[in-house]
Amino acid sequence: MAGRDSRNRSSSDWRSSTDSRNRSRSSSRSRGRDYGNDRGGSYGRNSSSDRSGYSRGSNSSRSGGRSPAGVSVKMNWLFLLITLAAGIVAWLIGTLVYSGMVDTASRPWLIGLIFLILYVIVVLTVFIFSNITAVFRENMLTGSPDKGLTALILLAGAVIVFFLAAFFQWLYGLSASAKQAGPTSYVFVIDDSGSMTANDPDGERYTAIREVLRDMDSDFPYMVYGFSNDTTVLQPMTTVGKGLPQLSGASDGGTAIRGALKQVLEDYQSGVWKGGDSPRVILLTDGVAGDIGLFRPINPVLKQYAKARISVSTVGLGDADENLMRSIAESTGGVYIDVSDATELSAAMKSAAVKTSAHDLLSVRYSSHLGWLYGFLRILFLTILGCVIGLGALVAYGYADTANLLLVATGATSLLGALLMELSTGLGASAGLMWLILWILYSATAAGKPVYDPGRMADIR
Repeated sequence: MAGRDSRNRSSSDWRSSTDSRNRSRSSSRSRGRDYGNDRGGSYGRNSSSDRSGYSRGSNSSRSGGRSPAGVSVKMNWLFLLITLAAGIVAWLIGTLVYSGMVDTASRPWLIGLIFLILYVIVVLTVFIFSNITAVFRENMLTGSPDKGLTALILLAGAVIVFFLAAFFQWLYGLSASAKQAGPTSYVFVIDDSGSMTANDPDGERYTAIREVLRDMDSDFPYMVYGFSNDTTVLQPMTTVGKGLPQLSGASDGGTAIRGALKQVLEDYQSGVWKGGDSPRVILLTDGVAGDIGLFRPINPVLKQYAKARISVSTVGLGDADENLMRSIAESTGGVYIDVSDATELSAAMKSAAVKTSAHDLLSVRYSSHLGWLYGFLRILFLTILGCVIGLGALVAYGYADTANLLLVATGATSLLGALLMELSTGLGASAGLMWLILWILYSATAAGKPVYDPGRMADIR
């Protein structure tokens, strides 16, 4: 009897062990099928196996950020390049909108629109890419795989970006609006180089001066300089009531723009002319400066103009160096006007005389009033806006395993872009170029993608 009982217990133990191994194999096959389904392209398709298996059980957002066995996360380089290209496209569109509306639109609403364009292009690019390549799994904010809900959240993000950017610009522009004042005098600095013989043979540039002054009060002061290789005073400081200038040029020599601006500033500092609290220099040229280079930079001169609160508005005729003219105007609080024909000079000079410049988050800040405070605010505002745009990209991407990488990269690039915009424009770098770099840093999204290891998947089975 004891032997029979022992044999029965051994048989029972063997069957129990066999059942246990069968259940283990069945469980492994089930897991293998689940991972196989995931690998086979169930990204974004909310099948029952996906909902009950990966999303709720193994989803990295619920398992400490780790992918399931057989799945690794690698850098998505194609995605990075595509989002970088999206940022460049957004910059091109933004610059067109900015240049077309800067003189008519409210600056806060314009800046809000510019950031909205960037957000829509970047987030839409991310959302389309993540769905086409089947990376999208769930909304990072809600944990829901519902793409319709994700789209609504992204739309709400667009509204937030628009109003946040507009509000930040309103705050940032308070110093400019508070300090804005009309010009108290005009100082005309007129190109009289040899190229003017062809570009302005009839002396329209001097007629334009009279047209600008014709509507001014009789006690309004003005002065006229002419420059080529050297700079000379054509009309000492006087008032409109004492007569309009009757001038003509020699049209000879080179184009020493730096020398002309430096001479005008030195004359002001030495008391040769006094132009009130807010004098405005109106610089007209048709050529490329022959006296600006690595060892003769113009930025130190422009900084002195900004410090003295002397704005320089520029008028470029024909083939003038547009980048230089725009940089001079932006660095000193003036405006840049471009004309193709000398017959348009009167209207252009009038615009340069009366238009005012308002700094914004994407341009040079020329005013030194509370400069440290507004420098800090610009860095802070641009960093926050970049992080909000990055959060929208994270929601649109919809893959939890890459959340930490994307958030850290977004914070770092947003701060870097803000610092570059503030510091580089203060050193004289082109605002347009720094804007492009900022947009690239905002949009270029570092994110991972799931990669399946067939060998490890076989081990699971």
